[in-house]
Amino acid sequence: MKRHNWDKQLRTIFAAGSVMEVWPMGNYDEFIPDSSQENSFGTYWSNVHSYLNTAITHYEQSQRNRSVKVLDDVRTAS
Repeated sequence: MKRHNWDKQLRTIFAAGSVMEVWPMGNYDEFIPDSSQENSFGTYWSNVHSYLNTAITHYEQSQRNRSVKVLDDVRTAS
């Protein structure tokens, strides 16, 4: 029983230590680029556009591959 209680406390200590490793020692503002809010939103939507285009391209390619596989299966079954 004592061992279980110690393990629980040890996990809590390690968890607190993990939080302290990522806790900022200073101000985050020094790591944020100086840009306007409009530029930030523009960059965000540009990234969204890129992600969507990539997803659509992958989806269309998987559909083409599926169609080709179905046709090959039909040809081999005949």
